[in-house]
Amino acid sequence: MSTPTRGFCLLVAALSACVMVGLYIHYCYVTVSLEHAAQQQAWSDLANVGDYVLAELDSLKRAGSGWGDEDVVRLLTSLQHTEPLRTCYTTYVDAKWNVLFTSCAAGLGGQQGAVGSLAGAWLPAPGDLPGAGSATRGSLLLPQGRHLGLAYAIRSDGTQLLVHRANVGGVSGSVIRRTLLVAGIMTLLWSCGVMGLTAYVILTPTYTGLKREAERAETKSLQQIQDLVRTRDAVILGLAKLADSRDPETGDHLDRMSFYASTLASALMREPRYRHRVTPVFTRLIEVSSGLHDIGKVGVPDAILRKPGALTDDERLTMQTHTTIGGQCLRNIERRLGSSNFLQMAREIALCHHERWDGTGYPIGSAGEQIPLAARIVAIADAYDAMSAGRVYQTARSHERCVAIIRDEGGKQFDPSLVAVFLKVERRFSEIARQYGAAAESPPLAIDGPVEDRSQVAAGVRTPALVAEPV
Repeated sequence: MSTPTRGFCLLVAALSACVMVGLYIHYCYVTVSLEHAAQQQAWSDLANVGDYVLAELDSLKRAGSGWGDEDVVRLLTSLQHTEPLRTCYTTYVDAKWNVLFTSCAAGLGGQQGAVGSLAGAWLPAPGDLPGAGSATRGSLLLPQGRHLGLAYAIRSDGTQLLVHRANVGGVSGSVIRRTLLVAGIMTLLWSCGVMGLTAYVILTPTYTGLKREAERAETKSLQQIQDLVRTRDAVILGLAKLADSRDPETGDHLDRMSFYASTLASALMREPRYRHRVTPVFTRLIEVSSGLHDIGKVGVPDAILRKPGALTDDERLTMQTHTTIGGQCLRNIERRLGSSNFLQMAREIALCHHERWDGTGYPIGSAGEQIPLAARIVAIADAYDAMSAGRVYQTARSHERCVAIIRDEGGKQFDPSLVAVFLKVERRFSEIARQYGAAAESPPLAIDGPVEDRSQVAAGVRTPALVAEPV
């Protein structure tokens, strides 16, 4: 999910949450308010009924018809079907809250006479009811539910008249809550839909504009990166050409080196052993950085670098310093610009491409896999180019002879596993050599067979076991 889409969803969710909280507060407030108002209205209605019943009792008393329990029960029985008492009940209890009469058709316990006493069932409510005279308001906790009621003391012996009802204002609390809940859900759905649509209409143009701006910025950034890469490659090629121009090597040496190294690296990507180390990025880096393998030659005097014959011992040692000069030069660049994969690989190649698998190379004498993989790849590419193109100090060899020498040097000068991969793509090396080949510019030494590289040739003496490769 993109960042703008995630932001849109979060905005709608936050707005929906606010609406839900507001609806919940509204639901609680309305429910409590309606129940409270219904209770007040119920007590007011009960007070009117109570006043009516008390007035009838006073009339009975003034008429001198008697004021005993039987008289009261007879009066209440006659009044229970009158209009004021149609929605209320009257219950007559003695001082011990024993029921003497009730107008509930099924009695107070679900059937006639099931409850003979209301002791403990009456819970007075706090506060007085305005206009209710001597009545005490409260509630009856009956088996069939809670009744709101008023209690009137009608005689000094403790007898009381209860006027009560079950429903609050004619509408139960559960009905109120259910109605409000349904209304709240409908309101929530409507509000969320409207807010979502509004947010979509408002944010879509903004999102589209931001996306378009991000694409433009990304395109510009990619263009800048491409420009930097092209600039980097141009600087690398310039440095490599500068070093190459001082060495009388043949033709398109740097182009051939780039193709040889990338060809061998591409073949390694198909090998299970190297699949996780040699990636397309690695192949691209070695294609470019291999051109800097001999950058250290800028520090070698022309008298040694361009000498057509064999080198003296001192000249040979001076020639070998081109590896350390190149490595130090690239390390200084790293310190200035910060480390990167490209600079690290270029430094490893410049410093270690004359190391040997058996540990007899220079300048460090590393052996086996202590030698960086990129340097081992370039070592094979450089040796093939030196033998196939020829140098001022040796004759160019045929492709078959070059392949045979590299195969024989597997495990001695070269990494044997890399040599095995080289043998699978050696035809491609031959095609590159023909496409970019050139004859040596100066007459070669009259030496037949494999010889050392330039930095290992001393005063016309050679060690036949070593492969000819350039410095």
